[in-house]
Amino acid sequence: MAVLRKPKSNNSDGSSINSVEDLYQLAREKSITCLPIDLAKLASLLQIKIMGAKLDETVSGVLKKDPAGVWTVLYNEGQSYVRSRFTIAHELAHFCLHRGNRDNFEDDVFFRTESSDWMEKEANRFAGELLMPRDEFKKAVDQGITNIDELARRFAVSTYAVRVRAKELGYKGHGL
Repeated sequence: MAVLRKPKSNNSDGSSINSVEDLYQLAREKSITCLPIDLAKLASLLQIKIMGAKLDETVSGVLKKDPAGVWTVLYNEGQSYVRSRFTIAHELAHFCLHRGNRDNFEDDVFFRTESSDWMEKEANRFAGELLMPRDEFKKAVDQGITNIDELARRFAVSTYAVRVRAKELGYKGHGL
Protein backbone atom coordinates (compact mmCIF):
# COMPACT_ATOMS: atom_id res chain seq x y z
CA MET A 1 0.00 0.00 0.00
CA ALA A 2 1.40 3.40 -0.99
CA VAL A 3 1.40 6.13 1.59
CA LEU A 4 1.32 9.78 0.67
CA ARG A 5 2.98 12.27 2.94
CA LYS A 6 2.45 15.97 3.04
CA PRO A 7 5.51 17.81 1.81
CA LYS A 8 7.45 19.63 4.49
CA SER A 9 6.04 23.10 4.81
CA ASN A 10 8.19 25.80 3.29
CA ASN A 11 6.19 28.66 4.72
CA SER A 12 7.75 32.08 4.55
CA ASP A 13 6.20 32.95 7.89
CA GLY A 14 8.70 30.79 9.74
CA SER A 15 6.13 28.26 10.96
CA SER A 16 8.30 25.34 9.82
CA ILE A 17 11.47 26.77 11.38
CA ASN A 18 12.16 25.36 14.82
CA SER A 19 15.89 24.65 15.00
CA VAL A 20 19.25 26.25 14.32
CA GLU A 21 19.72 23.80 11.46
CA ASP A 22 16.43 24.98 9.90
CA LEU A 23 17.59 28.60 10.14
CA TYR A 24 20.95 27.84 8.54
CA GLN A 25 19.29 25.87 5.75
CA LEU A 26 17.02 28.84 5.08
CA ALA A 27 19.99 31.22 5.17
CA ARG A 28 21.94 29.14 2.66
CA GLU A 29 18.91 28.81 0.36
CA LYS A 30 18.49 32.59 0.36
CA SER A 31 22.22 33.36 0.09
CA ILE A 32 22.38 35.06 3.48
CA THR A 33 25.83 35.67 4.93
CA CYS A 34 26.49 32.98 7.52
CA LEU A 35 29.83 33.98 9.02
CA PRO A 36 28.89 35.98 10.90
CA ILE A 37 25.20 35.25 10.42
CA ASP A 38 23.16 38.21 9.13
CA LEU A 39 20.41 38.30 11.75
CA ALA A 40 18.49 41.17 10.15
CA LYS A 41 18.10 39.36 6.83
CA LEU A 42 17.27 36.12 8.59
CA ALA A 43 14.56 37.80 10.68
CA SER A 44 13.18 39.47 7.57
CA LEU A 45 12.75 36.08 5.90
CA LEU A 46 10.80 34.96 8.97
CA GLN A 47 8.71 38.13 8.68
CA ILE A 48 9.99 39.35 12.05
CA LYS A 49 10.69 43.04 12.53
CA ILE A 50 13.84 44.02 14.43
CA MET A 51 14.02 47.43 16.07
CA GLY A 52 16.30 49.14 18.53
CA ALA A 53 14.35 50.74 21.35
CA LYS A 54 14.92 52.74 24.50
CA LEU A 55 14.11 49.98 26.93
CA ASP A 56 14.49 50.08 30.68
CA GLU A 57 18.15 49.48 31.49
CA THR A 58 17.22 46.15 33.09
CA VAL A 59 15.57 44.89 29.86
CA SER A 60 17.82 43.36 27.25
CA GLY A 61 15.21 42.47 24.65
CA VAL A 62 11.59 41.75 23.87
CA LEU A 63 9.83 39.48 21.40
CA LYS A 64 6.15 40.22 20.97
CA LYS A 65 3.32 39.47 18.61
CA ASP A 66 0.88 42.27 17.85
CA PRO A 67 -2.89 41.72 17.38
CA ALA A 68 -2.37 41.44 13.60
CA GLY A 69 0.00 38.51 14.18
CA VAL A 70 3.22 40.39 13.35
CA TRP A 71 6.23 39.45 15.47
CA THR A 72 8.72 42.11 16.53
CA VAL A 73 12.07 41.91 18.29
CA LEU A 74 13.01 44.97 20.30
CA TYR A 75 16.57 45.16 21.54
CA ASN A 76 17.92 47.67 24.01
CA GLU A 77 19.72 50.25 21.87
CA GLY A 78 21.88 51.09 24.89
CA GLN A 79 23.66 47.74 24.54
CA SER A 80 26.88 47.14 22.64
CA TYR A 81 26.70 45.80 19.08
CA VAL A 82 27.76 42.27 20.09
CA ARG A 83 25.37 42.21 23.05
CA SER A 84 22.55 43.31 20.75
CA ARG A 85 23.40 40.48 18.34
CA PHE A 86 23.14 37.95 21.15
CA THR A 87 19.86 39.49 22.31
CA ILE A 88 18.41 39.34 18.79
CA ALA A 89 19.56 35.72 18.39
CA HIS A 90 18.03 34.92 21.79
CA GLU A 91 14.69 36.44 20.75
CA LEU A 92 14.78 34.58 17.43
CA ALA A 93 15.26 31.44 19.52
CA HIS A 94 12.09 32.23 21.45
CA PHE A 95 10.29 32.65 18.13
CA CYS A 96 11.54 29.33 16.76
CA LEU A 97 11.19 27.29 19.94
CA HIS A 98 8.54 28.90 22.13
CA ARG A 99 6.12 30.97 20.03
CA GLY A 100 3.41 28.39 20.67
CA ASN A 101 3.67 28.97 24.43
CA ARG A 102 3.01 32.70 24.53
CA ASP A 103 2.97 35.91 22.50
CA ASN A 104 5.30 38.06 24.58
CA PHE A 105 8.80 37.46 25.91
CA GLU A 106 10.71 40.06 27.90
CA ASP A 107 14.28 39.27 28.83
CA ASP A 108 16.15 41.15 31.49
CA VAL A 109 19.87 41.81 31.30
CA PHE A 110 20.48 38.92 33.66
CA PHE A 111 18.77 36.29 31.51
CA ARG A 112 22.03 34.34 31.26
CA THR A 113 22.05 33.46 34.94
CA GLU A 114 21.76 29.92 36.21
CA SER A 115 18.42 30.79 37.81
CA SER A 116 16.81 31.23 34.38
CA ASP A 117 13.83 29.08 33.53
CA TRP A 118 14.03 26.30 30.94
CA MET A 119 12.87 28.51 28.06
CA GLU A 120 15.61 31.05 28.80
CA LYS A 121 18.26 28.33 28.99
CA GLU A 122 17.06 26.88 25.68
CA ALA A 123 17.05 30.31 24.05
CA ASN A 124 20.59 31.03 25.29
CA ARG A 125 21.88 27.70 23.98
CA PHE A 126 20.11 28.25 20.64
CA ALA A 127 21.51 31.79 20.33
CA GLY A 128 25.04 30.50 20.96
CA GLU A 129 24.62 27.81 18.32
CA LEU A 130 23.15 30.28 15.83
CA LEU A 131 25.94 32.82 16.30
CA MET A 132 28.77 30.28 16.65
CA PRO A 133 27.88 27.05 14.80
CA ARG A 134 29.70 23.98 16.12
CA ASP A 135 31.44 23.13 12.85
CA GLU A 136 32.55 26.71 12.16
CA PHE A 137 33.76 27.16 15.74
CA LYS A 138 35.76 23.93 15.65
CA LYS A 139 37.15 24.79 12.20
CA ALA A 140 38.37 28.16 13.49
CA VAL A 141 40.09 26.54 16.47
CA ASP A 142 41.59 23.81 14.24
CA GLN A 143 42.97 26.58 12.01
CA GLY A 144 44.79 27.97 15.04
CA ILE A 145 42.39 30.72 16.08
CA THR A 146 42.43 30.07 19.80
CA ASN A 147 42.51 33.61 21.13
CA ILE A 148 39.16 34.52 22.72
CA ASP A 149 39.23 38.07 21.29
CA GLU A 150 39.92 36.80 17.76
CA LEU A 151 37.10 34.27 17.96
CA ALA A 152 34.76 36.95 19.28
CA ARG A 153 35.60 39.17 16.29
CA ARG A 154 35.19 36.29 13.84
CA PHE A 155 31.65 35.52 15.04
CA ALA A 156 30.73 39.11 16.03
CA VAL A 157 29.94 38.12 19.61
CA SER A 158 31.24 39.01 23.06
CA THR A 159 34.20 37.28 24.63
CA TYR A 160 31.82 36.00 27.29
CA ALA A 161 29.67 34.33 24.60
CA VAL A 162 32.82 32.71 23.14
CA ARG A 163 33.80 31.35 26.56
CA VAL A 164 30.33 29.89 27.16
CA ARG A 165 30.23 28.31 23.69
CA ALA A 166 33.77 26.96 24.04
CA LYS A 167 32.84 25.34 27.35
CA GLU A 168 29.71 23.80 25.77
CA LEU A 169 31.90 22.33 23.03
CA GLY A 170 34.40 20.88 25.51
CA TYR A 171 37.23 23.41 25.19
CA LYS A 172 39.17 24.61 28.23
CA GLY A 173 41.38 27.54 29.14
CA HIS A 174 41.39 31.23 28.32
CA GLY A 175 43.28 30.69 25.08
CA LEU A 176 41.29 27.57 24.26
